[in-house]
Amino acid sequence: MEGFELDSELQKASSDDGTLQLYEQLSFSYPSLLPPLIHERDTYLAWSLKRSKAVNNCKRVVGVIGKGHMNGVIYSLLADTGDLRFRDLVGKNSYDGGSGGWLDGLVKSL
Repeated sequence: MEGFELDSELQKASSDDGTLQLYEQLSFSYPSLLPPLIHERDTYLAWSLKRSKAVNNCKRVVGVIGKGHMNGVIYSLLADTGDLRFRDLVGKNSYDGGSGGWLDGLVKSL
């Protein structure tokens, strides 16, 4: 991607094992939370950055994202073919009002 840069400090921070351990624990304990909390959010953040660039007709956009989303956002930015629309970001189960069972598991574990 043109203009995409990571300095050495950012690369060092992105390789921290704490985020990876949290991701692995979440994926094991609550696998149904990953799509809405991580994957859909990463794609939405990438879409927002691209949309902001297009709407404002800018060459560069600065975005502040959490370290846990950085790899997913980078992947989404690089993998986007340009035909992504907002309605594509909204998963069928994301807003159907049901918890898909993950809420019950979360409450029982508390």
